[in-house]
This record gives sequence, structure tokens and C-alpha cells, in this order.
Amino acid sequence: MSKSEALETGLFDADVKIKGEVCDGVEPLQWKSAFTGVDVLTSEAGDIVSLGTFEADGPRTEDDLGVGSTYGDLVDTYGAELTDPEEAGYGQAGAYVKDGNRWLGFLFGDVESASAVVSDTEVTFVEATAGDKPGLMRDGC
Repeated sequence: MSKSEALETGLFDADVKIKGEVCDGVEPLQWKSAFTGVDVLTSEAGDIVSLGTFEADGPRTEDDLGVGSTYGDLVDTYGAELTDPEEAGYGQAGAYVKDGNRWLGFLFGDVESASAVVSDTEVTFVEATAGDKPGLMRDGC
């Protein structure tokens, strides 16, 4: 979705100045303040390339999966479409579902390794992308 298409939804603010602990700058798109725990990443052209949430009361999939769901919930819902957990960096693991060029990535934080993800391991971050596989990381600027 382009920046202008995103703004037409009424869900985003444009060119928001940010002042943070790590860096200052301008966010081309940012969710309206009513949406906490949700972020949007854009390309240099301003197109949306990723939507992510780290809040349990944030957006959920059509199957009501999101932050707080378990690996077992994902397996029950997606079956063989869900990848096995794999290392995602920083002592975390992720599992993914792909539909055409669209991806959903589910992060499991604070696990020793991908093999440590078990049925009751909870999702701590969800990322939706089109084209590229979710990186499941929000780091730096």
C-alpha cells in the first residue's frame, strides 16, 4: 500500500517528528495515537513494507491469533503451512506462514534456541509483510 493509500484509510498520521532515546527523525507514516503497540515500516518511497504489533490487545489475524497466542495455537491453525521455529536473533525464535507474496511472522522472545519453542511458548511480536519475509526485529532507528 502506498503512503497516500494508507492516509486515505484514516488510520495513519504522516511525517510525524520523533524524538527518541536512540535517534531523532521523521516517521513517514505512524498509526494514529489510538493504536498503541503497533508500528508501521515504510520504504524510502513511502510504501508500507511491514506492520507489526507487540501488544496483546493489538491487531489479530482472521483466526484471532496474535501476541499472547501460543506456538500450539499456531500449529493447530496453520498446520503444515507454518514453518518450524528458527533462530531470529537476540535469543529469540520465529515461525512463519506464507500466502503468495504475503507473510505473517510470529516471534517467540526469551527462548534459548528455536528448539526450545514448545506448544505453550507465547508469541511476543507479530509482523505482516508483502514480498520479503518478516525480519521480526525492531532495532535502532
